[in-house]
Amino acid sequence: VVYLLRHSLQSMGFSKQVMAAGAAELSARCLVAFGLVGRFGFPAVCFAAPAAWVFASSLLLVLYRHEIKKVEANVANGHKSDIATLEK
Repeated sequence: VVYLLRHSLQSMGFSKQVMAAGAAELSARCLVAFGLVGRFGFPAVCFAAPAAWVFASSLLLVLYRHEIKKVEANVANGHKSDIATLEK
């Protein structure tokens, strides 16, 4: 899901949103590493990657739905359907 949403947004020209999701994924890994490893040890290390994927997927899903609604609104209003121009 992370890759599908990330590559979909990036192919439509929304690279800032993709970068934000990457930062969110890194933040989730850091939160688990610094917040849970001391208490739970190795199982928390194993949990860091799935937690980062869930966090990034959630953010990407929200961003994807937001951008697609903007595209649909522009197409419905008769504007040019060039997705790359919507980022501005």
